Amino acid sequence: MSLPFGKICRKIQWEMMINAYINKNIMELSSERIMLYEENGTREIMSYSTSSADDCCLYDTEGKKHAIEGISEIHSSFLKMISLSDENKRNYPVLTELKQYLIDSDSFELLSPEKMRLSSRGFADSIGNAGEKLPSFIKSMNEKQKQDFNHNIKAVFGDHLAAVDAKTKGTPGWTQIISTERYLKKSMPIESKNMSDGVLRLLAFLAVIEINKKCITMLFDEIENGINLNYAEKLIEVLKKSCIKKGNQFIVTTHSTTFMDYVDKEEIIYLYRDPENGFTRAAALFDNPVFGRKLECFYPGEVFMNMSNEEIVTTLLKNREG
Repeated sequence: MSLPFGKICRKIQWEMMINAYINKNIMELSSERIMLYEENGTREIMSYSTSSADDCCLYDTEGKKHAIEGISEIHSSFLKMISLSDENKRNYPVLTELKQYLIDSDSFELLSPEKMRLSSRGFADSIGNAGEKLPSFIKSMNEKQKQDFNHNIKAVFGDHLAAVDAKTKGTPGWTQIISTERYLKKSMPIESKNMSDGVLRLLAFLAVIEINKKCITMLFDEIENGINLNYAEKLIEVLKKSCIKKGNQFIVTTHSTTFMDYVDKEEIIYLYRDPENGFTRAAALFDNPVFGRKLECFYPGEVFMNMSNEEIVTTLLKNREG
């Protein structure tokens, strides 16, 4: 991965091996290594292994080796154990920057329209993993965020959805979403309890763009769920513009061939199970010459529509063997 360090972007390679003990219901870190790419090659900055105490060490900014002591076993990444103290930021800037990047990154794979329909209270700097804080987050936006939020709403929905806000109603402190729909002869306020699943999910995606974080990764799982596909092109366009503006990355999973048509071919990664061993594989699909040639006649989504999963996997495996 590439991470910014001030005005400089540096490339990092992070490797982990984790053993899963199903009978004990635990996962244990077997080894972990973080490498920093430099002009004359790579430099190891962290190494951990259960097989040898000599392989458990950190390297500071001067390249000096420091042994990791007093650790018998780790069930996940060593990054969980290093603090973001000022001393560590000075001595191990790559490790602390990587940890901060992971802390700031978010996953919104559990977005629930049912929870977004409910009221929430208090200040919120994010919508919450399931979107349960969406009303509070909209209420907590500053004026610039609200302007950008409503600008993007208009870009996706058009003029009939004039504005979206969050207002306190009923029990003090509890906030709910209210939108204004505008038609030729009248305007109508719509409360969140009367909004469709698709509208609420779209509002959640557009709200996430306004989270005050830069140079992070955000994950949306199955972005097409409940969404009218007529909004696909505009939504992807808004997400792309946000990436460029803030330097963020969105990882979007989808089974929708329609959404694929609006994503650059270089950005499409195909995940599949290896039929021999069940391992999960990832392939930049259109780097494969077979699929690349198909783009002369088809949109990316149409390639999927005209091939079965078995045909796609077989083609990818042949390419790997070649």
